[in-house]
Amino acid sequence: MRRVTVIPGDGIGPDLVAVARRVIEASGTAIAWEEVDAGETAFARYGQPLPPETLASVRRTGVVLKGPMTVPPQGYASPNRALYRAFQAYAQVRLAYHFPGARAGQPGTAITIVRELTEGLGRGAQDQLGPSTGFAVQIITREASARIARFGFDYARARGLRRVTVPHQAAILRATDGLFVRAVREVAEAYPDLELREEAMDALCLRLVKRPQDYEMLLTDALYGGILAGLCAGLAGSVGLMPGCNSGPAVAIFEAGHGSAPHYAGQNKANPVGVVLSGALLLEHIGEARAAARVWKAVRAVIREGRFLTYDLGGSASTAEIAEALIQAVRAD
Repeated sequence: MRRVTVIPGDGIGPDLVAVARRVIEASGTAIAWEEVDAGETAFARYGQPLPPETLASVRRTGVVLKGPMTVPPQGYASPNRALYRAFQAYAQVRLAYHFPGARAGQPGTAITIVRELTEGLGRGAQDQLGPSTGFAVQIITREASARIARFGFDYARARGLRRVTVPHQAAILRATDGLFVRAVREVAEAYPDLELREEAMDALCLRLVKRPQDYEMLLTDALYGGILAGLCAGLAGSVGLMPGCNSGPAVAIFEAGHGSAPHYAGQNKANPVGVVLSGALLLEHIGEARAAARVWKAVRAVIREGRFLTYDLGGSASTAEIAEALIQAVRAD
């Protein structure tokens, strides 16, 4: 039985993670869950948002199913960033897929975003010089850029993707974006079967909105990846549909692309699909490919049927209703 750390998170996180666990269990996969605290719950209980017991569990299992965590405007620093740093998670994957039956988004959207997590604007020094001036330093290194390129190209090969697009502003930011692009080009020489494209961010955003089906993978730094993940979530139909994973040398942290949405906590209306599909990615990671395929098939079937769509997909179903529909679809397969 595989042990997996589960962090319910804040806001809507605990309810959605509970749904994902039930769907995973319905797939027939035996998992021993180690539930630990992080975020607001941990801070209230232990006085810190990422306690040692949580880190110890992640260290033991190496696999995490995580809900979103709130970062208060005034207070502790991001526990998400602290968790990534603690385990050297450097590669983030977000999937933006439009499912037929969803009453939002752009049909044909099937985009993988691979995002470097350790560098870029905001990862370096930032401060205010008096009340009217602020600055932030953008840091890009050849080593980290080449590492994320290898990760992205390997990911594309493993999943049958052929087109990799690098967004940049290298015409202006030659020392940073230019270095990122050059490092990716150098790595791409070892992947002649993949098509590498380079596009300026503004032009790329325009083309994404008009023809998202022309794109398969976006390989990005931290800043552009965060922006483009939001854009691609809209093309898919909702950020509630977006699963993902953060990977390091010895850890894989699976979580949806949305935040904790505290104003929706306890209202039984949030979309659990992004967390459920993050669970499917977790199943793939631990070698349960057949169970993962059953979860993906169930999501497609429920959305295509259209009876149990949450508000963000144009329906009025509750979290509990779509959860039951997904569980029944997995069991029926």
